[in-house]
Amino acid sequence: MKVTIRDVALKCGVSVATVSRVINNSDQVTDETKKRVMKVIDEFGFIPNTNARGLSTRSTNTVGIIVPNVSNPFFGELIEGAERAASENGYQIIILNSGYNTEKTLRDIMVLQSRDVDGIIMSTADIDEKTLDHLHENEIPFVLMGPIQYKYPVNYVSVDNMEGARMAVEHLVKLGHKKIAYCTEKYDNYLNQLRYEGYKKAFDSNGLEIQKGLYLEDSVTENVKNIISMNKEERPTAIFAFNDNIALSHMEALERNGIRIPEDMAVVGFDNIRFASYFSIQLTTIDNRQEEFGKKGFEILLDILKNDGTKTQQIVTKPQLVVRKSCGSK
Repeated sequence: MKVTIRDVALKCGVSVATVSRVINNSDQVTDETKKRVMKVIDEFGFIPNTNARGLSTRSTNTVGIIVPNVSNPFFGELIEGAERAASENGYQIIILNSGYNTEKTLRDIMVLQSRDVDGIIMSTADIDEKTLDHLHENEIPFVLMGPIQYKYPVNYVSVDNMEGARMAVEHLVKLGHKKIAYCTEKYDNYLNQLRYEGYKKAFDSNGLEIQKGLYLEDSVTENVKNIISMNKEERPTAIFAFNDNIALSHMEALERNGIRIPEDMAVVGFDNIRFASYFSIQLTTIDNRQEEFGKKGFEILLDILKNDGTKTQQIVTKPQLVVRKSCGSK
């Protein structure tokens, strides 16, 4: 028997309108009610779509894109690449911002299902196994942007993150740096693991030891306070940042505190967002080619839609080191 929105509302003791607001992430519903409704939706396996399982059988020439932060230039450039490819093929894009919240990601997928999109392109930064299970169980065509660990084969586009991080740190080592901090934020995900493994690999291959206290995972303000509080023997001479946004934020905060870039501290980022070359002290970084990511992601999704997804495509691109002023290299 098919579960309806009324069944969910009855089980939760709320109105149908309230369930609809939760699905559409309305601010008019309390967090407590949202959690209760989402729990029942999950238990029932309810899909807010009148077309039964999966997405609509009729093509709407519309594709959904879910990213964790549309204000992050990396995701903006990724969307730009996907949108351009979509437009060239007669498709439109619906963009949803999940805010690094796996529960909202699941709601966003349901919203896109209710709007009959033909498929979904998603970042791996804000999804978990429960979300991926939902996509598979409901036969939703999707492509992931970024690396993933999952029990089923999935279509994705990614860069070799471990190799990119190794290249960045190797470059700093060749410039004479031995005390190199790894600066991130609270990114407890597979992507961060890969980049940190690349960081460690560069140390190992050069016979260097990673010094204690140089894995900095707090806010930029706290990380910089930590660096400034270190004595000369402990303080890093260089930073490798998880991404360009974090790298640029650290550069600005360090200079506000009298630490010159690159004279006192070399900095290297990851992603090569456009802003990286705009700053007066241009950022050395690893080119992720995110516009190409978005374009390729849409092309894979289009192939799935036209050929029933019979072939799994997992594309891993080669990273490229882009040397600019922030590392002190000539």
